[in-house]
Amino acid sequence: METDAVTMFLFEMQKFHVSSLDEIKEEHVLSFFLKKEEQQKRSRTYCGHIASALKELGDLYDVKKVLGYFPDLKYERKNFNYLKDDEINVIKNALSDSNNILTFREKAIVSLALYTGIRGCDIANLKLTDIDWKKERVSFVQEKLVIR
Repeated sequence: METDAVTMFLFEMQKFHVSSLDEIKEEHVLSFFLKKEEQQKRSRTYCGHIASALKELGDLYDVKKVLGYFPDLKYERKNFNYLKDDEINVIKNALSDSNNILTFREKAIVSLALYTGIRGCDIANLKLTDIDWKKERVSFVQEKLVIR
């Protein structure tokens, strides 16, 4: 990934007729990372890949100068799509409809997902021992957080 990012960065610098690091100007670097409206074109991670690869060149003045031009990009996290009220009502109606062809197991899975927000992979890994029926509590280790 780093090599791809650096290749793209250096290719973009060549469009400005730059042939060495000392010829790179701040506006060149900013045009690579930002749109004209100051919006990000590339991610903070992408910027980090390029910076990491450039640092491998050593303690050169030109490298430090170019790295100084890198913008402080925000870490952007995508929002998850949530169900709209009418979609939730359709699901609730399907769960309570006695003529529905859903099995009890399927209804339990959908109910867990709908009312608790537990991920599908975590629901799939649930065991009966994870449920405390007296305290009405479900306890488990999230699949996403397990270190392998």
